This record gives sequence, structure tokens and C-alpha cells, in this order.
Amino acid sequence: MSEAGLREVLLKDLLAESRLRGGDAARLRQMPLRLLAAVREYQQDFEGVKILTADIRESRPYRDKAIVETVYCIYVEWGNVLSVFRTVGSNRPGYGSDRVYHDSMLAGDVRVFIEESRWFK
Repeated sequence: MSEAGLREVLLKDLLAESRLRGGDAARLRQMPLRLLAAVREYQQDFEGVKILTADIRESRPYRDKAIVETVYCIYVEWGNVLSVFRTVGSNRPGYGSDRVYHDSMLAGDVRVFIEESRWFK
């Protein structure tokens, strides 16, 4: 199957099992194939995984500001486990990442941060 065909199959499956509409669905369509595949694999491994939202952030982290770094994130929940899948792209070869990062936290732990961290006060 071609990369475009695989992308369409993954998007169809991911959107069918999510609540994403409008801008969130449009952002999901912009995600790199490797990120979509990682989230779909997680959904297949754990029944009931729901996509909450998708996000794209750009920054220019280097002094000359010519290099644009793009962070692609998909946020999911599975029961009380909240996860973010992320990968980094760049407008310059060698500055992005082919790796998908997956970080999780229990909802109760998130609650502690919300209650205690200065970032949420």
C-alpha cells in the first residue's frame, strides 16, 4: 500500500474512534504518518483509547531564527491514563526527529499538578 493510502486508512480508523471535529480533525490530518501509526497501534493494543485532541506548535529555537521546529502532538485517554504522543519535524534536514515519544500519567497525578502547581493558579 502506498504512503498516501496508508495515511487515509489510518485517518479513517482514528477519526471513526474519536470525538474530533472541525479544527481538531483538520490538525489530525496534518500529523506525520509515523505519529498516526503509533496512536493507531496503541488503540489496537488497548481497547477504549479515545483521542482527545491534536495540536501543532511551531517555534524558532535557534539564534538565527531560520530553522523552524514543528511539534506534532496527539492527546489520548484510556480509562484514567492520560497520554501524549509527539514527534518533532523541522524545515531543515537533520533537525527534526523520526522518533515518536509517548508519555503517560494517571488522572489522579494530573489532579495533584492542577491543585499544587503554580502554573494552574
